[in-house]
Amino acid sequence: LEGPGRASRQPSLDTDAAESSSCQMPSHVTGQSKFRTQLVSFDKAWCSYLYRFVVWKVKDARSLEGDLVRAACKLELSMMQTCKVTSDGKSQDLTHDMKAIQKQVTDDQKLLREKVQHLSGDAGIERMNSALSDMRSKFFEANENGSPLATPVANVSTPLSINPSGQLPPADVNISSKTDAGGSSS
Repeated sequence: LEGPGRASRQPSLDTDAAESSSCQMPSHVTGQSKFRTQLVSFDKAWCSYLYRFVVWKVKDARSLEGDLVRAACKLELSMMQTCKVTSDGKSQDLTHDMKAIQKQVTDDQKLLREKVQHLSGDAGIERMNSALSDMRSKFFEANENGSPLATPVANVSTPLSINPSGQLPPADVNISSKTDAGGSSS
């Protein structure tokens, strides 16, 4: 389809394209402006979401760490009571069942330590060791005094606060209270 008709249409298409693009420039610029506005809006929403997600994740990890530490302390206390562990760390006349209890508690605490290590790193392990040590001390102290201390398990509280600059505080777990058999705190 070459010929005069084709040649005559060609300039017309070029003219139409030039006119069309000159007419679309302002709407194209307006479109870019809308897109940039939407992009800025999305970025703000994403940053807000991400910040809140991180805050939730930190709070959740601290809560889970506290639960794992309490479980380790309860296991240790139960074993110490059942096996009648003395302040030198030894038990007298252990039965086969008592030895099995000690082994199982050791295995379970190893798993709990791995979870705490994964969640909170070395600082979490230190908090766990501190809570276990504190629980053992309270247990032996109660035994020496003859008081019926049934559950000196650390209450690990991990309140999440955000300072005025919007930063999370350093990860720390406070061993804030001990609970006795009557459920009261000391």
